[in-house]
Amino acid sequence: MSNNKSKTLDFYFSSTQKKHNSSHEQPNDADNQNVVLQSSDSQPSRVIDNEPVKISLINTPENISNENQQNVQYEEEVNNETTGDIIDISRSCFDQHLKSHGHILAASNYTLYQQRKQSQSNVINMIDKGRIEQIRRNRLRLIKIASALLLCSRQAIGIRGHDESESSLNKGNFIEILKWASSTDPIVKSIFEDITGNSTYLSPIIQNELIKIMADQVRRQITEKIKGKMFALLADESRDSGGNEQLSIVVRVVVPTNDSKDIIQEYFIGLIRLHEFDAQTLSKMIAAYLKKYGIELQSCIAQCYDGASVMSGKCAGVQTILRQSHMPQGIYIHCHAHRLNLVIIDIHSYFISSSVTNEYYQLAQEKLALATSSKLKTWSDIRWDSRWSSVNAIMLNYESIVVALNDLIEEGDHRCIDARGILSAIQEPLFIVTMVILNKLLGSIKVLSDQLKSESLDYAESQFLILSVIDQLQNERNETSFKSIYSAVLDFANRHGIDMNRKSKQRRSNKIPTRFKDAFITSTMGHRKEFLTEADYRENIYFPLIDAILVEMRDRFSPSNLAVLSSVSSMSPQSKSFLNYDQLLPLASHINCDQNHLFNELQVLQPMLQNKKLSNLNELYHEMIPLQEAFSNMMLMIKAALTFPVSSCTCERVFSKMKLIKTRIRTTMADERLSDLCILSIERDFNIDFEQVIDQFAVNRNNSRILLR
Repeated sequence: MSNNKSKTLDFYFSSTQKKHNSSHEQPNDADNQNVVLQSSDSQPSRVIDNEPVKISLINTPENISNENQQNVQYEEEVNNETTGDIIDISRSCFDQHLKSHGHILAASNYTLYQQRKQSQSNVINMIDKGRIEQIRRNRLRLIKIASALLLCSRQAIGIRGHDESESSLNKGNFIEILKWASSTDPIVKSIFEDITGNSTYLSPIIQNELIKIMADQVRRQITEKIKGKMFALLADESRDSGGNEQLSIVVRVVVPTNDSKDIIQEYFIGLIRLHEFDAQTLSKMIAAYLKKYGIELQSCIAQCYDGASVMSGKCAGVQTILRQSHMPQGIYIHCHAHRLNLVIIDIHSYFISSSVTNEYYQLAQEKLALATSSKLKTWSDIRWDSRWSSVNAIMLNYESIVVALNDLIEEGDHRCIDARGILSAIQEPLFIVTMVILNKLLGSIKVLSDQLKSESLDYAESQFLILSVIDQLQNERNETSFKSIYSAVLDFANRHGIDMNRKSKQRRSNKIPTRFKDAFITSTMGHRKEFLTEADYRENIYFPLIDAILVEMRDRFSPSNLAVLSSVSSMSPQSKSFLNYDQLLPLASHINCDQNHLFNELQVLQPMLQNKKLSNLNELYHEMIPLQEAFSNMMLMIKAALTFPVSSCTCERVFSKMKLIKTRIRTTMADERLSDLCILSIERDFNIDFEQVIDQFAVNRNNSRILLR
C-alpha cells in the first residue's frame, strides 16, 4: 500500500505543472457536481451534494506518509493503469486547488524532501552545516582583526586612539584601518554591522591577547631554529620612555641556508622589565625567560655583554652565575663595539682635558648647530660613530658656516656677538689642523665601528679587522704621513682664505709662581702654548693623539688571555695559524669535539684547501657543505666559530625600535605589550599563521560569545 501511495504522490506532485498549464480549458459548473468519497473496500461512505470541497494537504513528507494523520486519500486514474476506488471530483475545482498557495508550498517541500533523501541529509546535518558556515565567517572576521593589528605592530605605529567613542572622528589607527577596509571588503564590513555590540572583539583586552599570541608564535619559530644547535646569548639594558629599565635578550645562531649569505642570524626574543639590578636576580630572570620558551641553556657556548661590572664580573657577575648554574660552556666575550666606543671616549677625554682644543673645538661643536645648517652633527656620547660624522660635517659645510656667521654679524642683533666669537674660533690655524687630523684618524676607526656592528661578522674576522686598524695607525705614526696631512691642511686653508701664520689673540703672558723660582719646570698646567710651525703641530697634537689611540686599542682589544678565543681566530683563512691542530684544541675541547677524529680530518682537509682562495669563515663554511658528512667534526668547529658573537649591537638596535614604539605619548604601555610589539616589528621575516592564531584564541576563550571552532 505504501509503495503504491509513494508512486501516486510522486506522479501527483510531478504532474502539477502539466495540470497548471492545462488550466485554460473551460471549467465545469462546480455547483452541479457531486463528490463521491469511497473507502478502500470500494464501498460508498458518504455523498456530499453541492458543498465546497475542502482539501487539506500536509506540508511535510513525513506527515504525508503517516496514515494515522491522513483522513482522506485522493487518487487519480491515469491511462487506466491505476486500480481501486476513484474519487470523482470536478476538474474545475481540482484546477483551482493546483493554483492555491497551499498546494504550491506542499509541492515545493516535497521536492526538497526528495533532494534531501537522495543526498542522505537530515535535520542534524543541516544544523551542522549552518554552524560550520557561521564558524567560518567568525574566523574570517577575527583574521581580519588580527591582520590589522599585525600591520600596526610591524610598522611601529600607535594602535589605540585617544577617544574611541562613536562620536569620535579619529578612533586610532587600528579602528580607522578596519573602517577604511570595510568600504571594499564585505568581511570587514560585517565586523561593524553583523556582530553583536558586546562581541565585536575590538577591545584593548582582545588586542593585547591577539598580539601576545602572534608574538609567541614568532618566538616558537625562533625556538625551532635554535633547537639542537649551539647558540650565543646577547643581553643589554636600557631605559624606556616611561622610565622603566628593560633588558633586551638576543640569541645568535648559525642557520643553514641555500644562499651563500646570512647564515649567521641574531634573533630578538623579548624584553624583561627589571625591578632589581643585582647579578643574582638578573641571572635568574634571564634563565627563567629562556626556559619559558623552550630554549636549552646547555647549548649556549658564549655570552656577550657590555663591560658593566654587574654583567661581566669574574666572581659574582651575571656571566659567572649563568656559567656555573645553567651554561657551563658559556664563556664571556666583552662587546667589541663597546670596547671601541671606550677607545673613542678616551680620545674625546684627551681633547676635552687638553688646553689646546678645549676653547676652540668644543665651543664650535656646541654652538654651530644652533646658528647654521641642520646638516651639522653634534659630538654625541651615545651615538658611537658620531665623532667622525661631526668633524666631517664641519669640513664639508665649512664655507656655508662662514657665510652664515658673517650674515649674523652683519644683522647686528643679540646673536652677532656669539657669531663673531665662533667665526674667530673656526678660523684659528689650530682649529683647522685639529679638525683635519681628527677626520683622518677617526675615519679608520669609523670603518671598524661599522664592521663590528654587523650581525654577520664572526669573531675571527673581527680580530683580523682590529689588528689591521692597529697596524694602519701604527704605520701612520711618522713624519711622512704627517706631511701629507699638513699639506691637506694648507690646501684647506688656501681654499677658505685662512692665514696659517696668523697668531692667536693676545692672552696674558705666562708667569711662573715665585715659589718655583728655584725649580726646573718642564711643563705647566693651565698655560696655553703657542703652535706656529709644522713641527709644533706634529709633536704636540698628531703624535700624542695616535699614541693615545694605539694604547687604548691594544689594551681593550687584547686576546683577554682566553685560549678559546685565540683558537677561534685560528679558524679564519686569513690567520697565520689557519687550521693549526694545536691552536684549535682549546675550541675543540670547549664544544666537546672528538679531537682524534678532528686530527684525521685536518690531515685530509689541509691539502684540499691549500689552493682555495678563501677570505673568511663564511666562505669556508659554504666550501665545506658538500663534504659535511665526511668532515662532521670540522663542520662543528666552523659552526662554533661562527656562533661566537663580536658585539651586542643587536640589543642596541632593539632599544632604538623600542623608543619608536613606546614614545613619550605612549608611556602607559604595559611591559608585556611593549615586548610583544617589539618582536613583531623587529622579526618581520617570520610569517604569521592566522589559522593557528585563531585556534589558540579559541582555546584561551572557551566561553567565547561567537563560535570559532
